[in-house]
Amino acid sequence: MRGVLGAVMAGFLATALPAAAETAAICQRGAQAGTVPLDYLLHLEGREYHDLVLQRMDPAAFDPGPSAAWEEYLRGAVLAEAIEWPGVLADKAADLPPAAHDLPWLVMLADLETGIFGPAEVLLTRPQSILLPDILPLMERHGLAEEVAVLREGMALFPEWGLNPAERQLAIYSVEGEIVDARREEALRDLDARYPRNGRAMAAAVALLQGQPELAQLYRARLDAMGDEARLDHLVLVLRRDCLPAWLYAAEEVEAAYLSLGSAQAGLLMMDDLAQGLDGALPQIWLDSSGSALALHLLRVLELRNETALVEGLRRVLAEFPRPFPRDGEARWSAMDGFGPETWNRLDTALPEDAYDLIRSAMLSLARDSGLLP
Repeated sequence: MRGVLGAVMAGFLATALPAAAETAAICQRGAQAGTVPLDYLLHLEGREYHDLVLQRMDPAAFDPGPSAAWEEYLRGAVLAEAIEWPGVLADKAADLPPAAHDLPWLVMLADLETGIFGPAEVLLTRPQSILLPDILPLMERHGLAEEVAVLREGMALFPEWGLNPAERQLAIYSVEGEIVDARREEALRDLDARYPRNGRAMAAAVALLQGQPELAQLYRARLDAMGDEARLDHLVLVLRRDCLPAWLYAAEEVEAAYLSLGSAQAGLLMMDDLAQGLDGALPQIWLDSSGSALALHLLRVLELRNETALVEGLRRVLAEFPRPFPRDGEARWSAMDGFGPETWNRLDTALPEDAYDLIRSAMLSLARDSGLLP
């Protein structure tokens, strides 16, 4: 299982949209973050949709029973999630003025551009693909004709388009992840590569929102109420989007990418990697990810910032590993595979219980002191 988890997590915390050809100004020493735009709140709403789907879904309703094949478990799990998506978006739309009813679907589309899987793959084979036949006219209404053309071509790969997205997944991959139809798999990769990822769905969502002045004012009031926390979150989002390559795996790639930035920007991203990689106070997700390749750099940043509690906790975490600390992911995973219950218990208590809050406070302090958040 660690091989599957590691393959995803190795690049997950460092994931960003492709960097621009020239380094963005926000990545460089002396930069200042601008005001938080409306699309930040829409970005948060896109995340919220996933949470609402997970809260509503009932996997037990589609449980095929203890003697079923793995394919049946997959069909049940995928369908349990898929059927909740239309209701979540419709309920969100019901709270909006009629002229803004398309907003949740546009936000959902925009959110796909920042996920682990490509937008075309999601809209053709993943749970959200249950929406596809009905969402195409909406996309055309909002100027997303290029995206629609790619998706219509993709739908032709599955002549018997059914309700359960798992059927489309199983038409290409086995439950073990092996390719069972190389032609369709290659076509799906090609479609994903051709699907525009230039923020057009988010731009359409913002345009729709701004066309409703009263609604836009409510969003701006929410932004104002969020204060510096929103400014910090948006800054980190922009740094990941504009300053890092799309995927980072090797320790050398991670180090080169982060350390090419201004020192404050690199420090913020390293701290955020740790914060997002906590399960309570246990840093296992972070240790599984590429971000922990920079553990010693992060320790130095925390020392310079006099974050004593975090420094002592991180030292206790690193002390459980061979010296020097294994920057390579495979070496870390190998070490963790040998950890017994006592080691995991120590790791669970190595960092302070309020580690997440301490990290966020340290990030905000660094962002202010460096001038990134004036």
